[in-house]
Amino acid sequence: MYQNPHRIFEGGINVISLSIALFIIGGVGLVFSTIVRNPYTIQYPSALIIGVALFLVFRNRNSSKIPEYNVRVGKVALATFFIILAALMYQYHTTGFWRTGRVFHLTFLLYVVAGAYAFVRPNPWLVLPVIGITGITNRAMAYFSSEEYVGIDIYAHSRWSSSIAAEGSLEPLFTTKYYYAPLYHVQSAIGELVLGVPTKTAIAIGIMFLVTLVPLLGIYVFTSRFWDSRIGLFAGLLYTTSDHAIQWGIHLIPTSLGVVFFTIILVSIVSYVLSGDSRQFGILAVALGALVLTHQVSLFVSMVAVVAITGASILYQMKIDIRSVRIGLLSVFVVFFDFITTKYSGPKGAESFFDIVLGNFVFSLLTARTDNRPAISFPDNLSISPLGAPAMSNIQLLGSSLLLMLAIVGALYWLQSCRESDDTLVAFSIGVCVTVLFGFTLGAPIVGIDNLLPGRWWGFLYIGLVIFAAPGVFYLSTRVPFRGNKMGSHLVIVLLLLLPFVALMAGAPTASQDNPYMDGSFDAERLGVTEQEVAIGEHTENIRTEEIRVVSDHRFRYRTETVRMDHSNPDSIASETPKLILNRAYLSDRPAMYLVSIENKWWLVHGGVPINEMTPHYRSTVYHNGQDTLLYVSR
Repeated sequence: MYQNPHRIFEGGINVISLSIALFIIGGVGLVFSTIVRNPYTIQYPSALIIGVALFLVFRNRNSSKIPEYNVRVGKVALATFFIILAALMYQYHTTGFWRTGRVFHLTFLLYVVAGAYAFVRPNPWLVLPVIGITGITNRAMAYFSSEEYVGIDIYAHSRWSSSIAAEGSLEPLFTTKYYYAPLYHVQSAIGELVLGVPTKTAIAIGIMFLVTLVPLLGIYVFTSRFWDSRIGLFAGLLYTTSDHAIQWGIHLIPTSLGVVFFTIILVSIVSYVLSGDSRQFGILAVALGALVLTHQVSLFVSMVAVVAITGASILYQMKIDIRSVRIGLLSVFVVFFDFITTKYSGPKGAESFFDIVLGNFVFSLLTARTDNRPAISFPDNLSISPLGAPAMSNIQLLGSSLLLMLAIVGALYWLQSCRESDDTLVAFSIGVCVTVLFGFTLGAPIVGIDNLLPGRWWGFLYIGLVIFAAPGVFYLSTRVPFRGNKMGSHLVIVLLLLLPFVALMAGAPTASQDNPYMDGSFDAERLGVTEQEVAIGEHTENIRTEEIRVVSDHRFRYRTETVRMDHSNPDSIASETPKLILNRAYLSDRPAMYLVSIENKWWLVHGGVPINEMTPHYRSTVYHNGQDTLLYVSR
């Protein structure tokens, strides 16, 4: 049992005060959206307001009890699950191991049936394997649909892992900061040697399973400790289904392992704060040490979360106890030691990771303004878009906004239902942690600060959101009036919430980067590589010479430069020296990335490259492979 709250918090932490605060924040956010307008500034404030409104509307209604389980319906749901899984595997095979619309639809259905099974038969020994199978299946199909990898950074990391396996030393990392954080690469290399499989398969086995199953189990253990098994299972399901969780299960880089250790840190620190158990402190120390050997940015994210939770516990009782001191000393020592000893360019580098990151961050802070955003400098042009939030469509953020709305409902419900001081402390601590992470993730990009890699924070932040969102789902399902306590009626409400959540999350571009299901926005990048693209890439490698430049879109993984063009002047692509353009079909799609000169400044933009608008005699086809062509361009 933890210390009782200070008298300030006994009266200050309540549903009404939190609801008012959230309404005000949401209102301020909507006003701010008139200055900086993008899906985040519109949908997230709206989600705050709607979440509070939903909670207050249903607050005074009597709750109906959900039956504990239904074995017969559970058997039907489980049989249905395996039938859909078999149909999904067959469809995936018949489409040439490429995720088409039908594959996505069957995947959505598989998630929904897994949710139905978790609802009617909330036995963790039966349901957790079903959710895990669903998550692994979705991620594996996306990962192996690409002829190469899905992502950007993974090419360098896989190459280093393969070289470590071949050479038996860390020499391949000697000129990078990962020389000090080689856990991912060593683990993948060991998998390759022990299992005798290619690097791509070794990474999948060693990293994909961990980043899917450890957060699932950790979230279940954490949530079910304060609620019941059914809500714990749904919290795990919501995270497994969410877009950024899927992303780090497909783009398997050190950040993926960072999510694994972050989950362990979150569970252990809350357990230690509540109980003072030295074993939990030991787990926390080991997990932080593992992050030192894994990924510096993930370590920084974890430190922010640790500081937020520790600070919340101090505020809660208005005093600093020995547990908070131990956590503070441990986290500061680990992070400072790691950042100081890590040389940014490897052992022979002159500057430490701390020097580089701190210097860049301080410079960004000093120059931070809302008009530093690229969108401010862009002309009104429907054919190109700056990177980041302006390139997103509203629909691709709806799943995340729905998660935030459910989390608001769940947080208020948690606060209303608190029976012990521990429950209030946990809700307060996780709430503060989520709020602080939101501040870094959303606040920094608004003023033009992006060197903290805010896009990578979502996979960590979502863990806190789903811990609140799962109780929110069940709050809404139990407040709808039904005659009797029939499980079917409650199940319908839960599925009505789960179905759009699954479709919007698992179909979002972030979760389907191999071949985006929602492909209408500039931001819907395809990072999977087709067989035809591999063929034209290899052909180009075979015929290229040092004298001829080869250019393509910014994301193409072969050794090419990025296409450059003066704004509104397609013929400028042919300027400078003669070049080969690796013109894969994707080059003309809206999400393609290339460099555009606007007012004598080069910008990396989304937009189809207007190859076909060039003067015809400036270009000639020297090779074609279906829809992909190799062009010789000269003026």
